[in-house]
Amino acid sequence: MAITGMRIVKAEITRDKNEMPSGIGINMAITELKEEAGLIEIHFTYRADYAEKVGMLLITGILFVEDEKKARDEIIRGWKTKKKLEDAFAEEVLNNINFACGAHGTLMARVVNLQPPLIPPRIRLEKSGAGASAA
Repeated sequence: MAITGMRIVKAEITRDKNEMPSGIGINMAITELKEEAGLIEIHFTYRADYAEKVGMLLITGILFVEDEKKARDEIIRGWKTKKKLEDAFAEEVLNNINFACGAHGTLMARVVNLQPPLIPPRIRLEKSGAGASAA
């Protein structure tokens, strides 16, 4: 598997209050997954909500992944049947989205004088739904 690129489709930031937020909540979601021209397209949303409703950052985009046909078919089939990605693949995808959107979001946050969305530690998924850990 190789992540070959990313395209940002939409980027939006708002500052609704002129006060310092006490924190930021970050949420990443995969909204669609499909195969196009021999690549897996992973459509995603990255959202940072600033506490006390001070502001919001929203980035939507597409991550492009190259893999062998058999692996692509398995990933697509798993998504269509369970709306879930295999753990190791999901970790790689989420970490790439997190890093890229954190970097872009940092620049966007400066425009409206908000603190940047901090890039948390690398995401690791544990087996048996025990939760996620950071390394």
